[in-house]
Amino acid sequence: MEIVQLLRSKLHDAKAMQSDVTAIWLAEKIASMTNNHWSDVLELASGYLRTQQYARALATLSKHTLENYNIECRVVAAKCMFEMNEFQNCLALLDAPLTTPPPDSGPHQSALALIRARIFDSLEHKSNASYWYRESIRADVFNIEALDRLLQNHLLTASEISNFLAEIDFPPSPEFDWMRLVLVTRLSQPFDATLPQALQSLKASGLEHSVDIIAEEARLALWKGQTNTAFTLSKQAKEMDPYHVSNLLTHVCCLVEMGSTNDLYLLAHTLTRQQPQFALAWFAVGCYYRLTRNSSRARTLFLKATTMEPSFSLGWIALGHCCSEQDEMDNAIASYRTAARLFPANPVPWVCMGKEYLKSRNIPLADQFISYTLSMCPSHLPALHEHGVLLFESGKYEAAVEVFQKVLSLCLSGQGEKHSQGWEKEKKVCCRDHEVTVFNLAHSLRKLKRYEEALAYYHASLAINSKNWCVHLGIGFTYHLQHNLDRAVDHYHKSLSLNPTETLTANLLDQALKDVFN
Repeated sequence: MEIVQLLRSKLHDAKAMQSDVTAIWLAEKIASMTNNHWSDVLELASGYLRTQQYARALATLSKHTLENYNIECRVVAAKCMFEMNEFQNCLALLDAPLTTPPPDSGPHQSALALIRARIFDSLEHKSNASYWYRESIRADVFNIEALDRLLQNHLLTASEISNFLAEIDFPPSPEFDWMRLVLVTRLSQPFDATLPQALQSLKASGLEHSVDIIAEEARLALWKGQTNTAFTLSKQAKEMDPYHVSNLLTHVCCLVEMGSTNDLYLLAHTLTRQQPQFALAWFAVGCYYRLTRNSSRARTLFLKATTMEPSFSLGWIALGHCCSEQDEMDNAIASYRTAARLFPANPVPWVCMGKEYLKSRNIPLADQFISYTLSMCPSHLPALHEHGVLLFESGKYEAAVEVFQKVLSLCLSGQGEKHSQGWEKEKKVCCRDHEVTVFNLAHSLRKLKRYEEALAYYHASLAINSKNWCVHLGIGFTYHLQHNLDRAVDHYHKSLSLNPTETLTANLLDQALKDVFN
């Protein structure tokens, strides 16, 4: 049948040219000429699936009772049912026996496991979703969609990730050794000792210019609190691929951390003009308004982002931040709880809830949330910092000093350095990204009457931001406690010049002046 061969050739060309309408027309004619051979009917149904005609694709397979004929037909039918939100029917189809015995094919089994995982994810059965995502990866380690969804939905804690990596059985071959390095870079925690070597090995394999690798390095740097490094890498990745979603998220977070309102405005304007259907675009606009202290407008935009994409974790967290800034604790907690429910292994909403309870002086509840966060991710820097604040508020100053120093040590270890006493190295590598930690460490040392060490860290904080009135107040009070009244008065004056309405500073200045004259 020469005409069938000609049509098949034209069908191949139409698919290569992304001409789906032509491909569907040709597939229908071929199926009719071959008396509806299963492979040709599957080609037709696949065309309907590509053009989002899910009911039509399913009806085409069902008409010829092909949905359970073999594993290829089942994958198409199951995808159609999933897209039509027929979750129970889809699960029943996946459990039904096949007419043709399935081959022992990892990719096919991986595809079916991925569909199961997405169903449970949509039904918010997070434990089942996590299990089937992992099964999908075990069946085919090259199934990056399953890996992306497992990580983006934050379904594994740090210990579960380590166990999962150890469980995967990689066949002894170069291509699987390479894929093992990919999984290590994607799944490892930022301070994992094996991570730098894995990244270097991947770069040496020819991926030094891969946008995914550069974006991953940027994300890890941001996680470690190395904002400048993260910004440089995310900017490089953005120049290579301006619409790389995960890198754009990292880049927006870097711009917020750096206070770059102009760059953030331009980026947000570009995204909303070119991709208004994406929640990320409106999230970027919300970040701009939050950075310019317009919390009400930012809150509206974050709410719009979460409405467009309910599974957008950063949108829920940012919405909680806006509510917190407006002293609406209950609404903030509700937003954080939504993020924690949707992404149970994401440490950020849990530590944010701990911060809210800490603000309201509810120490026991704050301790529960922060401790739970650290049990999920022991090296999470914001959680460690809040743990130090919790210890400080509880009067455990020695323990607080140890925790704050651990935060700085982790920051330094991420850059290949060791923590040492004094403030010079902190100033050089991590003060700017951990100014509050340095400041709180100085407070804790002052409480322990280790005044010289406290002053060293206060001055480290002052070297970062000389306009912070709180630092001048802390330095002045420390000098006051040392009976160095001239310097105390000097710093009290500097603090009041930056914040003239602060009554505590004014009262301490009055007391210092009285002490000078007495």
